[in-house]
Amino acid sequence: MQQRRDKLDYIKQWTFLVCITLIISVMFSIFTPKGRMAGFFKIIISLFIFISFVYPLKDFKASDINLPEEFVSADYENSEILSAQTMVELQIKNALKENGITGASVSVELKMNDEQIEISELTVAVPGEYDKSQVKNMIFDKLSLNAEVIYLGQ
Repeated sequence: MQQRRDKLDYIKQWTFLVCITLIISVMFSIFTPKGRMAGFFKIIISLFIFISFVYPLKDFKASDINLPEEFVSADYENSEILSAQTMVELQIKNALKENGITGASVSVELKMNDEQIEISELTVAVPGEYDKSQVKNMIFDKLSLNAEVIYLGQ
């Protein structure tokens, strides 16, 4: 509760500072000379306003933002699983390509278990001209992955 009150006080002080800065800037711009020096004074006033907006942020730390742990860990977990899934698919497709097997599709399902990513389901669909058992053995020999190999359209 105290942290929330501190944040509200901080926002109130910052808002007050911005309002005072804008009032002073308007008054200053009214009394500035017109003509050749007007551009110079506009730059000075703009810098003054910019600094008044940015200066309070010097004490700001990224650790001040408190996101719920579930939000952060779930997002991180999803990106980690998606990255691993893409990597496994690419490795299998490359191994198939190296062995002259074309037109195959790969389906990988991963899950997170005790902060480790495990393959829950791995299916490779190959065209009918290839022997399923040879493809399965090749994937196991090359990548040590036990895949279910099916024919396309099954």
